[in-house]
Amino acid sequence: MSDLLKGLSRAKRHQVVGEAARLLALLGVSKMDAQSVAAAQEALRVSLPSRGPIEGLTRVPIGDYHLAAMLLARPNVSRPRVEELDILRAWVLVATLRFCAETGESDQHSRAAEGLRVVRRIVGKKYETDLLSDLPSFGASFESVIASLAKAQSSFRTRAPTAFEKIEMLMRLLYSARRVESPAARRGGDHHHAETYVPDLIIEQTDEVTAVFESASTDPGACAEEQAEDRSLLYYRFHDPLPADLRGKALAARQVDLFEAEERERGWTGDFAALSDQEARAVWDRALNSVHPGARVALAMMIFGRSVVELGSEPAVGESWWEAGGIGYALDVPLTTEKSFEKNRFVMIPPFELRQKFAGMSDLEAGQGRLKGFLATLDMSRPIGVSHLTRALRDGMPRADPAIVGLLTGRSVADVVQMYYTQVRARQLQEVWKTALSDRFGADLEVEITAPKGVVGTLKAPSRTLVKSYFENLISLASSPERHSNPEFNGALQRFADLANLCGAILSFLTARRPHGGAFEPFGQIVGRSRSRLLLAGKGGRLVDDGRWVPLCPTAMRVVKIWQAHCRDLASSKLWVFPQLRKALEAAADGTSAPFFSLDSVDASPSPLTAVQHWERAGLPAQRGPAKATNWARHYVRSALVERNVPAHTIDAFFGHGGSARDPLTPVGAMSLAENDALSATLEDIWQDLGVDLGKLSA
Repeated sequence: MSDLLKGLSRAKRHQVVGEAARLLALLGVSKMDAQSVAAAQEALRVSLPSRGPIEGLTRVPIGDYHLAAMLLARPNVSRPRVEELDILRAWVLVATLRFCAETGESDQHSRAAEGLRVVRRIVGKKYETDLLSDLPSFGASFESVIASLAKAQSSFRTRAPTAFEKIEMLMRLLYSARRVESPAARRGGDHHHAETYVPDLIIEQTDEVTAVFESASTDPGACAEEQAEDRSLLYYRFHDPLPADLRGKALAARQVDLFEAEERERGWTGDFAALSDQEARAVWDRALNSVHPGARVALAMMIFGRSVVELGSEPAVGESWWEAGGIGYALDVPLTTEKSFEKNRFVMIPPFELRQKFAGMSDLEAGQGRLKGFLATLDMSRPIGVSHLTRALRDGMPRADPAIVGLLTGRSVADVVQMYYTQVRARQLQEVWKTALSDRFGADLEVEITAPKGVVGTLKAPSRTLVKSYFENLISLASSPERHSNPEFNGALQRFADLANLCGAILSFLTARRPHGGAFEPFGQIVGRSRSRLLLAGKGGRLVDDGRWVPLCPTAMRVVKIWQAHCRDLASSKLWVFPQLRKALEAAADGTSAPFFSLDSVDASPSPLTAVQHWERAGLPAQRGPAKATNWARHYVRSALVERNVPAHTIDAFFGHGGSARDPLTPVGAMSLAENDALSATLEDIWQDLGVDLGKLSA
């Protein structure tokens, strides 16, 4: 457990600690409540200390300070039931403090971050419906709060899947106020730890169903994007017995209901949730030409692909806002700072006549009621709801990359894993948006997207200049005669290490390999001569084997041959007098063992390098900032593939982004040979675009 306010200014720290103390003073009704609050107050002194290093962040980056952001998001005192909302915030504060104190995690852990985000958005009235208004009245006791949430959740199960999921996230965190459950614990069961891998199981129970989730990360220090990939829904178990003749049908229906709740409105289990193109155009035409006060709300939802009800005009990380008749959005990517926030945002600008129509929308009151009033006037073959409009633009981009769709519709990176890895040019976003509006609504609009740097997205993708310089430096080291002219075996060992750094870095780059496990797969897992492919090992975090076949472009195969030749040359040189070393070199060249291993001295036992050790030795393109990350290659390569308009399913298969809870029907890696050919050519183009010459090296 550490200081959750590290980096904030003294004034901001004082503000956060003061609000925490105020909220805790509202609780402590029963003996058990008092015990929970006392434990939280003890944790408060460590997690939210009143004094800390004097640093200058005066604006709180939401993605880095989840608890502080929740505490600073104070509800308007004139809001109905504001006292109850403060009690809810207070119990969430208690739960977060106890969870962080007793597990050693921070507020970046998904259980804390998701629950805190829900409360913050309830306070800011960011959801389409005010969840607070649907909660039965509750008092200051913990039991009263939980009973109210459970009752509301029961009513949301079928009528509002999104609200159901938000309450689920909130309750998952709140239970820590009473009894902190380790993220790796099976609730109510024994703990059996395997020696090498223990999945982080999260088990949630109600009277009717048990839901089992798995977070398969074996690296507690894994970056946010890796953790997001690793969490997946395993299964539901229903408790009540059913007659044999009804069991199959009933269970299938309930699975669909529960999956829809889990899928955050993506609707992959039922396309009935989407408008057809004909319906979308009909609603668009009515909204464009109607004088009804709710028509412009409907029009804005369709053109911007998100809810605009009670949208403000204040920019914030992970939020949308009105800006001069258009919509601004700033990504909540990891490591966002006040400086990067100002540069990593963009504005979607519609034509002048629509900007005039949307003028003053940030001050619109009762927008939800006006919108529903307009929808009631539609003479359609079926009722049209608010959710149909918010996802209308998204449904009109079936072939666009998920990261682009997420950016254009204001999604959080937590909802769209691909957004973690992708940087997109504003010009490309603009072209996709314009095409989607035309295809979906038949609207030929001159739209524009502006961004301070011309690109938006991940902060972990180093620039092309940095990547080029990085590889050129590795080549220079690996081909330096002066560097390798030391007497005895030292020169040979230095060249071996330099060439290993270069070859490992190029291969990891051209396969977008995760910095996980060994430095690289044995070359024996390469198949094909004219269409070379490699079986990359997965992390074991899916219901199925998550290894995947990836193509090896010509440069990658050339590097493989360079390394094989170097290992064979060393094995046949004077180093043959060291049997252990000779066997390791021959095995690496033949592909029967890991290709890269440490060789600090000729008489030491060779040990295979891990991915972490490899990047420590080879270095990184960026020496500071967010781009100084061991998975920089995945961010750079995915951004380059999206820029070259590689099909989304091909990129996902290459990156192993299928098979997650949010997209369970997509294979982890599945491409035809023809797609492999096209992807191989594109990867080669990405390498050639760097302008790096391997001419000094030969196989």
